[in-house]
Amino acid sequence: MVFTVNYGTSKLAALSHNMLNKAQNEAVKYTDGPLLIVAGAGTGKTTVITKKIAYLIESSRAKPKEILALTFTDKAAEEMLTRVDEELDVGYAEMQISTFHAFCQKILELYGLDAGLPNQFKLLTQTDAWLLIKKNFDKFNLDYYRPLGNPTKHIHELIKHFSKCKDELVSQEEYLKYAENVKLDKDNVEFEKSRLTEIANAYHTYNQLLLDNNCLDFGDLIYYTVKLLEKRPNILKALQERYKFILVDEFQDVNWAQYYLVRLLSNVIPTPSTDARGRLLVEGSLSNTPIQLTVVGDDDQCLPKSTKIRTVSGTKKICDVRRGDNVLSAVGKGYYVTSKILQTKKTTKNTEFIKIETENGHKLELTDNHIVFCYTPDTSDKKHFFVYLMERQDWGWRIGITNDPAVRLRLERGADRIILLKSCHNEEEARFYETIFSLKYNIPTVCFKERDGTQNKAWLKRVFSTIDTASNVKQLANDLNIDLERHHYSLGGVYRGEMRRVKINLEMCHRNYGVKLKYGCYRQAPAISHKLQIETSDRKAIDCLLKLGLRPTKAKKGMRIRITNVDFVYLQNIAKQVAVVSGGIIEYGFKIARFKGRTRKALMMPAKNLIEGLYVPVFNNKKLIVFEQISKIEKKKKRETVFDLEVDRTNNFIANNIVVHNSIYAFRGASV
Repeated sequence: MVFTVNYGTSKLAALSHNMLNKAQNEAVKYTDGPLLIVAGAGTGKTTVITKKIAYLIESSRAKPKEILALTFTDKAAEEMLTRVDEELDVGYAEMQISTFHAFCQKILELYGLDAGLPNQFKLLTQTDAWLLIKKNFDKFNLDYYRPLGNPTKHIHELIKHFSKCKDELVSQEEYLKYAENVKLDKDNVEFEKSRLTEIANAYHTYNQLLLDNNCLDFGDLIYYTVKLLEKRPNILKALQERYKFILVDEFQDVNWAQYYLVRLLSNVIPTPSTDARGRLLVEGSLSNTPIQLTVVGDDDQCLPKSTKIRTVSGTKKICDVRRGDNVLSAVGKGYYVTSKILQTKKTTKNTEFIKIETENGHKLELTDNHIVFCYTPDTSDKKHFFVYLMERQDWGWRIGITNDPAVRLRLERGADRIILLKSCHNEEEARFYETIFSLKYNIPTVCFKERDGTQNKAWLKRVFSTIDTASNVKQLANDLNIDLERHHYSLGGVYRGEMRRVKINLEMCHRNYGVKLKYGCYRQAPAISHKLQIETSDRKAIDCLLKLGLRPTKAKKGMRIRITNVDFVYLQNIAKQVAVVSGGIIEYGFKIARFKGRTRKALMMPAKNLIEGLYVPVFNNKKLIVFEQISKIEKKKKRETVFDLEVDRTNNFIANNIVVHNSIYAFRGASV
C-alpha cells in the first residue's frame, strides 16, 4: 500500500527546524511499506527525509550502511548529509547519501567488469564528448546531420539526443530495430527511413567510441547500472539486501531510467512488457518483505484550464493545446518565434495560486511554484516602498525598507543581494512591517555599512555573529512562502580585501541566430543557445572550472569562463558545482523584453516571489514583448485542475499575454 502524506505549504511554515507537525511525524515514523510525500516547494520535504534517516538509525530499525538516500544535485546531497550529521550524536561513514549519478558511478567502479565495462573508466563532460565526436567525425557517416558549410554544426544536438535515449533506456540495438521497422507516411518513407537509420547508426558509433576509449558519458552511469542489475541478479540481490531503506528526494524530477533503477533496488521482481507505443513498462510481483521506499515530490508548476496560450493560429485555451502544436515563444530583445509543444500534462492539486495583474490590465493566475520572468529596474520610479531582506554572505542577513531596491543594495558596502518581501503604499506601512518582521523573527535592521559616530565595523560584525540570522530568515521565508534562492537584484563578482563575491551568470536564449526582422514578425527557426559566464579571481572557483575540464582565460577581474550551449541544464550543472565549491551566487537571467526603449534582463523566479511594483514581460497590442509593471497581486489556496506544457528549445510561452517559463521541467539538472 502506498501511504500519501500531503502537509501542504502552510503547516510546516509555522514550525522551527527542529519541530514536526502531526503529518510530518507520522511520515518520519512510518515503516510499514512504500511512502509518498507530496508538498509544495520550500515546505521542508527534505527535513522529513533527514529526520526519517536519523529516526531509523536511532531507533535501531536500520544500520547506517542499510540506508540509501538519492537526490539530484551535489549541493542537495551535501546539504542532506550535513543535516543528518547534525541530527545524530556521531557521524556514520557507511551511510550512502548521494546523487543518482554518483551512486551509479560507485556501482560501476565496483562491478563494471561484470557488465563488460572497464572499472577504471573516464567520465566525460559534454565538452569532452563533443571533442571525441569531432576527432572521430568521419566514422559517423553523416549526411542529413552534416551541413556542407559547417559539418560539425549538429554535434551538440546529437549528444543531447543520445543522452535522452539513455534516459529512456533505449539500447543501440533497439534504436536500429526501430529505424528498420518504423511505419511512415508513404510520401516520406525513404527520406525518413534514411534519416532515422543515420541517427541510429550514429548512436551506435558514439557508444562504441566511448567503450573503445574506456570512457562513459553522464547518461551511461544510470543506463549501464540498470543493464548490470538486469543481467546480474546476484549483484541486484546483494544491493537489495544491503539497502533495506531507500529514500528519494525530488521524485517528480526522475526520468524513466532513474525510476526503473529505484524499482529494481526496491525489491520489485520486474516482468518487462511494452505499451501500445512500444515503451518498456515494469509490472511485477513483490517479495514478502515490505518495500521500505520513501519518496518526496514537489507540486508541478501549472496553469488553470481557462488560461489562453498564444499560438500561430491565434489564442487557444491551455486545456486544448496538444503535443505538436506551435506556440509563440520569446527569444530575447523583444523578438518572438514559434516553438513546438513537446508534452502536455493535466493534474488536480490543492495549492496556493498567485493571480497577477499588470498596469495595462493583463491578468494571469498560476501556481506559486511556476517560474516567471521578473525585472527590477536599476532605478525605481519610487512609487512603492518595499520591505526587503539583504544578505552579506560573510555576515548574514538584515531587514529594511527602501523605495529603490537596486540603488539601496549598491549603497550597502559589502552586501551581495536583495530579496523583496512586501510592497507597501507608503513609508509608514513599510516601517510597520519592517518592525513586526524584525521583532518576530529576530532579524537585525542595522546596515552592513559603517556610519561615522553611530556604527563601527567591529560592533556591526558582533551583532551578526551573535544572532543566527540564517535560521531566522529561513523561518520568515517559510512563513511568507518566499524562495531565498531566487533574489530580485544582486551585485557583480568581486575579490578585493575582505570583499569576496563569486557571481555565476546563467543567461537563457543568449544567442538566437536568424534573420533579424522588425518587431511584430516571427524570427523563423532561430538557432537557440544559452550562456554561462563566470569572471572571478577566487582560487576555489577557478580550480573547480579546471577540474571540470574547462579552460578559463585571463580577464579584468582574474579569470573568465564563457560557455554557450543549446542545453541549459548542462550549463546549470556546471554552475551548481562551482557554486558549491566557491559559495558563489547563481543568477538566472533572460534579456527577454524592452523597458523604455532598451533591452533589459529579467530574472527567473517562482511566482510566489513576485510583488507589486516589479515588472513582467507582456505581449502587447503592437506585437512587441515589453515590460509592464505589476499593479495587483492576489493569493488564494484552492483545489483546481491545472495544466502543464513543455516547450521545445526556448522553454517559454505566452499565457494571457504574459510570458512565462516552460511549465513541466524547471531547470534542474543532475550532477555527479
